[in-house]
Amino acid sequence: MRRHPLPLIYLRLALCPALVRAPVALAALLLVASACGGSGTDTAPNTGNLSVTVSSPSGVTTSVTVTGAGGYSRSITSTQTLSGLAAGNYFVSAAAGAGSDAIVGSLYAATVAGSPATIASGTNATATVTYAATGIPGRMWVANQLGLTIGGYSSSQLAASGAITPVATIGGNGKVGSHANSVAIDAAGGMWLSNNKDSLFYFTAAQIAASTSAAPTRVVVGANGSVTSITSLAFDGGGNLWASDQRDRVVEFSAAQLTAGGAATPVVTLTSAFGSIVRPFSLAFDVHGNLWVSNYGNNSIASFTPAQIAASGSPQPTAGVTGSPGLTGPLGIAFDRNGNLWVSSLIDSLVQFPASSLAAVGSPTPAVIITGSLRTPYGIAFDASDALWVASYQGSKLFRFLPSQLTTSGAPTPSVTITGGGLSLPTGIAFAPHSAALPLH
Repeated sequence: MRRHPLPLIYLRLALCPALVRAPVALAALLLVASACGGSGTDTAPNTGNLSVTVSSPSGVTTSVTVTGAGGYSRSITSTQTLSGLAAGNYFVSAAAGAGSDAIVGSLYAATVAGSPATIASGTNATATVTYAATGIPGRMWVANQLGLTIGGYSSSQLAASGAITPVATIGGNGKVGSHANSVAIDAAGGMWLSNNKDSLFYFTAAQIAASTSAAPTRVVVGANGSVTSITSLAFDGGGNLWASDQRDRVVEFSAAQLTAGGAATPVVTLTSAFGSIVRPFSLAFDVHGNLWVSNYGNNSIASFTPAQIAASGSPQPTAGVTGSPGLTGPLGIAFDRNGNLWVSSLIDSLVQFPASSLAAVGSPTPAVIITGSLRTPYGIAFDASDALWVASYQGSKLFRFLPSQLTTSGAPTPSVTITGGGLSLPTGIAFAPHSAALPLH
């Protein structure tokens, strides 16, 4: 049988020991409706309103998240009044905006005023989000596990197939360790990356505007063995960074810990309940703030609500996928703008589970199965035009599939194939800035 690609490559290159464990069955997952929170329509007593004004230049995509009392989470892209909010503090955060472009636009910084906003019975609070140009161009960033670098590609470079050298390269000098495998972009357009071990490295948006061999601005290290083998990173709406650890746990580093740097014990650690977190490989948040985890160890996807991940524990998923076709060795996961879940897997396929099938734990049949040129598709991410980019790990290639190629099952020829230029076992993919039409993560 085919095994997990990382140990296979490591054994051949003597880079690190294999991480092999017998699969654990996913069982006893609760069939409970997802608590998405924050409908914004409640008019009951003891509630208030929050008016969020979003200002931006014409053509700039925006993405704002409001979180607060009772696990409330709401994503908006324009000025709105959120009504019927329970009393408490509400936090407004905004991801960097993107100028109009088919793949990835230039960076616009977001300034937030009025956060946190305090809601009391019958009150109307206000907050503002203002976007302004930074002059920093957008990039698609790709982690190269063997090359030990992060390559940044401009929109023009990604428009056509070819052997392309990234317009910017980060790392490659030993300052970010070895085996770069995951990239996440913060709200300011800065880059966090992991090295398949216990550390997180940060480069600012200005620092990564061009190639650099400089040391990262900050490094966060999991204290006292709190993390050991990070394979994926994802930001929640509050600017906290989540990491999957191959030691059957998912952890959260708070925004304050990321700012401080240094040794840190995660503020939240989630562990397995009846096989809910088994060799977690990738993470993604949906538009409701639910955390989704792909479990390589037992071929499943598990989802946890904002309330479930607010504190450490072993929560039982309220939604998830197990036993479905295409889930053998799930690697990358991503949501499209319609809330459909896409999964890349070890068996050289991409599968799509429609949003309507994700309300509970079950074994839905994929709506779309893509095969063909993929060779161990690893990281996946959507660009500004809803095209799906895939890092082909064993083939050391990048593929782009247009939205029209993602509607039916088959083996479509990628619209763009990128090779060369330092691509060497590509893993994680992230856009900076991120498309506002998609979840922030």
